[in-house]
Amino acid sequence: LMGRSGATDEIVWQLAIENNCALVTRDRDFERLSILRGAPPKIIYLSVSNMFKRSLIELIKNQESYIKQFLGDEALSMLFIEQR
Repeated sequence: LMGRSGATDEIVWQLAIENNCALVTRDRDFERLSILRGAPPKIIYLSVSNMFKRSLIELIKNQESYIKQFLGDEALSMLFIEQR
């Protein structure tokens, strides 16, 4: 979140709800919050080790169709994307 460095998970969660955003994260705390609370917000959890930014962007781009399907399905609250 731009301008929100140091924001707590709770603040990030609430901002995502208020702004109708999905959270893209590697932070397992958001995975746990999603299990406890459900959506919104939707969580896109990146199960990856340390990656260069370019590789991470490429990974996300390669999953674009799955991400769009996930975002359009109100029954789903969490999507896992894994490094291969």
